[in-house]
Amino acid sequence: MKTRAKSGDIFVEKLTSGEYMFGRVLLDIKACFKSGIIEMKTSQLRSGSISYLVETYDSISEKAELSESAKVVIPGIVVDSSSFEDDTWKVIGNSSIDPTKVDFQEDIRYYSEKILLTRGEVMLTAPANDSRLKKFSGGAKMNSGNLFDCTLAILGKTELASMVNIENYDTRFADPELRKFVYGILGEDSEMSYYDFALKHSFDTARLYTNQAKSEKKLPATTDKHLLKGIAWSFIGQKYTEQQDFLKIASDDGTELPDGIVFNNPEIGILLEYTDEDDKEHKMEFVLKADNGKSFKAPELLFKIHNEVVEKLDDNDFHFFQGLTLLKKRLKINRPFICWI
Repeated sequence: MKTRAKSGDIFVEKLTSGEYMFGRVLLDIKACFKSGIIEMKTSQLRSGSISYLVETYDSISEKAELSESAKVVIPGIVVDSSSFEDDTWKVIGNSSIDPTKVDFQEDIRYYSEKILLTRGEVMLTAPANDSRLKKFSGGAKMNSGNLFDCTLAILGKTELASMVNIENYDTRFADPELRKFVYGILGEDSEMSYYDFALKHSFDTARLYTNQAKSEKKLPATTDKHLLKGIAWSFIGQKYTEQQDFLKIASDDGTELPDGIVFNNPEIGILLEYTDEDDKEHKMEFVLKADNGKSFKAPELLFKIHNEVVEKLDDNDFHFFQGLTLLKKRLKINRPFICWI
């Protein structure tokens, strides 16, 4: 991979069985150091200065397409970048990150009658003297090559992967009662979310994304200025209650729609400006919401645009769809703004 992955990038690894497993980049740690958001000299993340924070999912699929019902298995762990660099991991999409839901792995160590806990940007220590704590001898660094082996092991799919104990890398998966005991020694709550835990110790995770977003020059929610270009469709006929009925008509009409996500945002604003047969100018503005609350695929987007405009364009010569193009301006409400060409 010639360019670094971005926060929100969904990636896949192909297993020896030919099936795919999925992960998502939560944070590009190197980019945070490079932009100055995180101070290299003082940050607890400096040991992962060229790495990514990623999460993995329980989905195992014959297709490289993440199921909407997929659940997180490893909720945030730092890995090296080698699996992106040698294309073992391939990016297939992107979904926005909620900083309040981001988590980091945990490393608990016990030595010289002290307990040391490191989690993300936070490091805490306190005196302790209990034989049970000897279990915590120091965590290993997760290698990207082991990430999905660990995920499979957690899922009990040992026939597909080498046996790897996630507790060696992340003490969040250790005995919950023992973790609770450690947090009690430190005067902390083991059930507190990482966001609140870090904020309590003056580290606002949201800043890692706000400042990063300001430094990135990119179009909102998509990397392409044009959507559905070249689609042969005419807004003639009726509204459709069911998307499958609309798609059958489109298929019978010879309309071919691309696979995969075409607009990676839960909402999209549409502007249509046209002149009728009496040379009178008209303008339509409307907002569409994705059914999955995340993104649009081509069939859903065209189906919803059709239902919005077909009756208004009845008996009008202007009814041929020619694609969408991204505008620099926005609707009055803050949604990505797409113009009908």
